[in-house]
Amino acid sequence: MLVSNTALQNSIFHATHGIKEYAICYKPNKGKEREKKGQGAMGDPISIAGLIIQLMSTAKQAYDFGTSVKNARQEIQDLLGELFALKAIVEQMRSDDEFLANDKQYLIPGPFNNTWLYTRDLLTEILDDLVKRASRGQSSLKHLGWPGKKSELREKITKLERLKTYFILVLMNDQVLVYHFFGIAFSTCQAGTGRWFIDKHLEEWISGRHQSRFLYLEGKSGSGKTVLCSAAIEKTKNAIQESTSTQILYFYCSFRSAMSQQPDHFIGSLLGQLSSTFPEILRDLRDSFERRVLPTIDALVDLVCRNLIHLEKIILFVDAVNESAESDAFFSILSSLVNSIPNLFIMVTSTTPPPAIYSDKSLFKVRMQSNSNKDDIHAFIYEQLQSRPSLRRLSPDAKNQIIATLTKKADGMFRYVQCQIDLLSAQRTGRDVMKALEKIPEGLNGTYELILGSISSSDRSIAREALVWLTYSYQPMRLAALNEAVVIDRGDELLDDECKLCDPKAILYICQGLVSYDEKTSIITLAHSSVQAYLTSDLIKHGCAAFFSIDETEATRNMFEKCLTYLGFRNFDHPCQDKPSLNQRLNENPLFRYASDNWAFHCYALQSLGSGLTGADLQSVMKLFSTRQEHGGGNYTSWAQLILFEAPARRALKTMPLYYAASFGLLPVVDRLLESETTCNTHGGRNEATPLIVATFRGHLPVVERLLRADADPSRKDRFGITSLEWALENRRHDIAKILVDHGAKQPTDD
Repeated sequence: MLVSNTALQNSIFHATHGIKEYAICYKPNKGKEREKKGQGAMGDPISIAGLIIQLMSTAKQAYDFGTSVKNARQEIQDLLGELFALKAIVEQMRSDDEFLANDKQYLIPGPFNNTWLYTRDLLTEILDDLVKRASRGQSSLKHLGWPGKKSELREKITKLERLKTYFILVLMNDQVLVYHFFGIAFSTCQAGTGRWFIDKHLEEWISGRHQSRFLYLEGKSGSGKTVLCSAAIEKTKNAIQESTSTQILYFYCSFRSAMSQQPDHFIGSLLGQLSSTFPEILRDLRDSFERRVLPTIDALVDLVCRNLIHLEKIILFVDAVNESAESDAFFSILSSLVNSIPNLFIMVTSTTPPPAIYSDKSLFKVRMQSNSNKDDIHAFIYEQLQSRPSLRRLSPDAKNQIIATLTKKADGMFRYVQCQIDLLSAQRTGRDVMKALEKIPEGLNGTYELILGSISSSDRSIAREALVWLTYSYQPMRLAALNEAVVIDRGDELLDDECKLCDPKAILYICQGLVSYDEKTSIITLAHSSVQAYLTSDLIKHGCAAFFSIDETEATRNMFEKCLTYLGFRNFDHPCQDKPSLNQRLNENPLFRYASDNWAFHCYALQSLGSGLTGADLQSVMKLFSTRQEHGGGNYTSWAQLILFEAPARRALKTMPLYYAASFGLLPVVDRLLESETTCNTHGGRNEATPLIVATFRGHLPVVERLLRADADPSRKDRFGITSLEWALENRRHDIAKILVDHGAKQPTDD
């Protein structure tokens, strides 16, 4: 759901390839002049779009300067290379909906924002310097100290290299989301929350009085572990704020973010948080990025260990490890860290018991009992009764009865109490509140069954469709995009006003208690991981809410079909001719970006789920691809334009469908296309690669084998002079490398 490994590879592909090629090929537009200095204070917020504009302004001035000053050309080429590499990475950030909820300012306090502002200031310095040099003219260059001041420019280029590495690291781990999740969790934490844990267990662990440095907090789903973890982090931060030799690191495995569930992003996040203290981390990583490959997890763990040993004490918090399907890999990494670093303390929260590999002596285990957080739940209910307008007016006796009933039935689950408070506050009269209190369900599953059962028959289809998308979407969805997704029918050619929801917030009302909505970002998500667990469980299939049961294969096919239906709409039958018109298209068609970015991933998932692609599925893909033959490139080119980093229409039209089918690993589609394609060696995409090259780069072994059987040429090179075999070796895909060699690929030789 955020930046996928594929997206990161794309960014590294841009950022570390062809530095001189970018400089040579760049043709500046003679357009706007730089905005006047002083039109905004240095402390003003800066958006991603603003930074891209600044990068391009600096690149234009650098190009103009470099073409007029012969002995500055090498430095200017290097500068242009770093500027365009950084621009590619920043554009990837902008294109990722999970990293940036919208194109407006989205600032996060802390190291990331400081680096962001530092980037702006550095670009301003470079631009001012180049403008100053150019304004003096060629004859004044010697007076200005060129080439005597080359070293100053070289120093700035080095700083840009470090920033490039930092932002690649941010893409790899989505560090911003770590701060975001912490902010959300801590904002719901009331004063005094978790005293039973913080004043006793946490204090004993941090002080070193317990023999184990590994604290394991286990509690059932919905019991408030994430809030408790955020409270523990804040308590620890306050306790060590005067210390310069202790550092706190934290990470959240969120069901809302697929990226946060991946071990490599966990390690990347630790490195990102450490890089502000140890900038040499960026230097160490730069070598790997310049080789155009991601470091292995072992290499990243080793890098973490080498830097952590310089601190007197490190305290690491990892929340909700159970959310990850790769929890075993997480625990393996954590074990390696705690065994290698004697001054490292780790706290983990989970709904499941610790793995069997841990002995009782190796862990400080704390299990949340039903009454552990009784006081916290009591305080939470009391606060809700005081703050909810519909409950505030109840009599003291009624309030006491609500507190007693909910505290007793909560069984330690905040999420259960939250749902009941929502149900009670929706009642119209005090008498209705007390009647509802008498009928409150047992447990979370019973609560969700009740909520789903209360949805009116006329809204059930929309509700189920919304829950399907929120359960299996690859990116967090904006409400406007979800509103379009739920009303699309197969065969639609357009969504006019009659097809759209009359009330743009209808889903929020229909699915109340099941979804959460962020007014600031317009992002809508499932309210809690337990909602997703219930909707996809066997239990729901046999109860009153069976209609809302969600099957992964069915959901994936539904989303795949709807994405392709949407991309086939009549209003996308031609690409946009300029950036403003493309932005207008995105604004007027909220689902366009999600459908463009993700239909192929849903298709890939579908072919991997067992049932595979049906004839109808293949026909849907071929229908989109066939529009390339229409005047202007049709819907195909509209789609390709967006995924090619919003490329010009002519470049989007140039790339053949076989290239994309190979890139996304869609083997059945590759088979179908090869039935009619006369050649499989046509170059395309951002980097002028063949289908074989891009399939190798993505690691799609079955597609590589199929292309080789169709006589794909393994000796072809991309725009940077790299062959399929070289990519296979760079990415450590020795299985693919062997097949390529078997089909005549020549081993690369050192220059």
